[in-house]
Amino acid sequence: MAGRVLEITLKSLTVQKNGEVTRQDGRNLLTASLIYPCPGKPTVTTVKPLALGEEMTLSFDAAPHTYADRIVFKEEVIGPTMLVVQLTDVEVPSKITKFLTGLFSSVFTAAVTMLAPGGSNLILAAATHSVAALELDSLKLEDGEQLYVIGAASLEILPDAPLPMDAIMPLTVPRDVNRPILVFKEGSGQAIRKEQLILEAGQQNGSITFGIRQL
Repeated sequence: MAGRVLEITLKSLTVQKNGEVTRQDGRNLLTASLIYPCPGKPTVTTVKPLALGEEMTLSFDAAPHTYADRIVFKEEVIGPTMLVVQLTDVEVPSKITKFLTGLFSSVFTAAVTMLAPGGSNLILAAATHSVAALELDSLKLEDGEQLYVIGAASLEILPDAPLPMDAIMPLTVPRDVNRPILVFKEGSGQAIRKEQLILEAGQQNGSITFGIRQL
């Protein structure tokens, strides 16, 4: 079966809740994966750290965003594949770096790091790894920690089906997202640690739009 080269670009992203609004130095992590685009390549993934706020829409077709911000894949695809997208809650840069290192391991050095206009760092990291490296409800770290997914979506791309110029995908929370908080007991200075529900499983938490075309 002959292959085709697909260009997949990020057009817009809307998020209702970013996971933890108080973490000003944190970043959300957007991972996009193609599942078995061709023989010998189980999964190829691109990761983009993003600074998202509550009730925010980013349009990547408009300035100051450039092609470097929009491009997700320019990949040869043979037969059917599936585009899988995950958006994590806000995390500090050190935790994001641990995830990237674990996902890409020895091929992490092949990741491309660019300086985007305006001085903000853009990391475009693409590598091949096993399908098991991605969990649909959370992204695992080697030390047992995890990045909680606050929105996930998938789109099957079939060889005989028309390619959508605007593939709009709702982002759905795959499982409950909880955050630890300290609560002080009434009448005492003692604080106890409790879990606070941030997002419920099945809740829609925005949408993401891709442009998909054959080169």
